[in-house]
Amino acid sequence: MKARPKIICVATNDFGELGSVYSFGHGIKEAELFLCIPPHLQKAAHPSATIYNDGENLYQYIRQIQADLVIFFSGYLLATGGLMPLKEALNLIRKLKNDHIRLATGDPFLGLPPSLNNPKDFDLTAFRIPTRNPLTAVRKRLAEAKIRKNSLQSYTALQEELANVPHLYPIPIEKEGWHGPSKFYCFCNLNLGPIQRDESLWIFVISRLDSNFQISQKKEHAISRRLSEALEQFGKQVVLIAPKDVAASLNPQVTSHPKFQCHASLPHQEFTELISQAGKAFYWNAISQSILLRVYQGAETHFFDHGHLRSLLPQSWTFVNKYYYRGIPPDLLKGPLSSEALENSADQCSASFEALLAKLRECPTPDEVIKKLLDAP
Repeated sequence: MKARPKIICVATNDFGELGSVYSFGHGIKEAELFLCIPPHLQKAAHPSATIYNDGENLYQYIRQIQADLVIFFSGYLLATGGLMPLKEALNLIRKLKNDHIRLATGDPFLGLPPSLNNPKDFDLTAFRIPTRNPLTAVRKRLAEAKIRKNSLQSYTALQEELANVPHLYPIPIEKEGWHGPSKFYCFCNLNLGPIQRDESLWIFVISRLDSNFQISQKKEHAISRRLSEALEQFGKQVVLIAPKDVAASLNPQVTSHPKFQCHASLPHQEFTELISQAGKAFYWNAISQSILLRVYQGAETHFFDHGHLRSLLPQSWTFVNKYYYRGIPPDLLKGPLSSEALENSADQCSASFEALLAKLRECPTPDEVIKKLLDAP
């Protein structure tokens, strides 16, 4: 009996990329999967995952397993969040190439073209937390400039190194008008849904970047208001997934409510179950990775904001709208929550989700993509 190929999925520090591993790997039958994670994700990942501490540690593990294919989720994030220096990330990729180990990478930036790869398009001003201290303001601007410079340097270098590495996308992308990498595969994983939902449960999800944006725009009180509306007007069981500082800033009437729960972090499996089971889901980011679960399940989803990527890179929304929402952008909830507002929002989102799922069904399964990657010359 022929042994199944060994596939190593490498997650980076981003929690959403752990979701990308799940979206691709869940239900795979034709390969043996191994998951590698940084220490930051240890509590979130499955106990069977292997922890890597740096590039060399990861390289030695890949050699030990004798992997047939290594998939980074994502190679573009290897040098972010203190995971490893850029030089180390580039060296890791080059050594794997020299060893003739097949590589692939996810791409959370949707093939962002080089024309957007400049400081003027990378806008951090939207994330400034208001301060009355002039010295603090100057320090923040200097920090922003450093982040902008390092992020663009890292992205440019990794973009060049990954140019000939096959890219994987969890959404359908047409080649016409595409300016991203030439080698790419889109995939559809119908193992992700649907499941039975609990209509009495509403879940609200906001990340640290998106919560910083809300604070910078002086909208943090709106988070409490949204939760209060769900609890008081609709009488729902409400779960908030948010950073600890967001939870600390909530109205006491919300946090003390018997039907309210808040989690700063959860094991990914529990997070996925909550996202999947909720009758309604609410996001402050229209391209959060977990939204794909709602797409596959045809589940009602609502948005308060487009999210941090549109704020950081405004021009990226053109690609998101085209490929993710199929030209039917989500209708943001601006006013108070009401049955009519929720119905209108749900209709708009349902139309885009149905269009996206219809195109997804035309894409190969993850098992089929793996075969293509392994059979490629």
